[in-house]
Amino acid sequence: QTIRGNTLTESLRRQMRISRGRLADSVKASFKVTPELLQKVNLNFIARHIYLAEGERFSLSQARLTQQRLLELPMIQLASLNYEVDQESGGLTLIIDLQTAQIYQLKVGAESFTDFDFRTSTNLPVVGASLGLSNKNTFGQSELLELNVGGNFGLYGSQEDASNFQNIFLELGGNIKLSVPQFILPIGRQNNLKLERFHPQTTLSFSLSQENR
Repeated sequence: QTIRGNTLTESLRRQMRISRGRLADSVKASFKVTPELLQKVNLNFIARHIYLAEGERFSLSQARLTQQRLLELPMIQLASLNYEVDQESGGLTLIIDLQTAQIYQLKVGAESFTDFDFRTSTNLPVVGASLGLSNKNTFGQSELLELNVGGNFGLYGSQEDASNFQNIFLELGGNIKLSVPQFILPIGRQNNLKLERFHPQTTLSFSLSQENR
């Protein structure tokens, strides 16, 4: 369905359950989306990354910047720009085709070492595992939230007797990271809009690890 901000009536909002925070009356661009996507994506946020305005002279550099900024968003997997030219009027219609990425991504890994290592005096066995979960649209504006946990377990022994395990090595840890595609502090929302073309970003991270040697 094609929805234009200046033709979106109150009755249509209620019918499609679109809040004003999702699509404002001042939006100039038009978006062709499925109703399910409207529940996940803030279209005002997408519009701020489009540097080609209706009625203005076309600029190739602005078109390339638009595609670059859209592809930098974690929630966007594919962004292509297509054009339709009206030969009579000389007007150009820009069509931006966006394909969203999978919101959730799960990563699982494992490793093992089976040879004696003289650098660390490590014997058999040593095993490790990791688990990671990411959300590429956490709060509806392409925020990237990453959660990772992992650990290693190993046995240490004598170089003379590899079967004599005397010590245990244990490592456990995890981290959480949130990347927001704008400056949070101390710059306000108004200044963030002016800095959109420079791809402002704020990253908050916390990690904790414990080792028993």
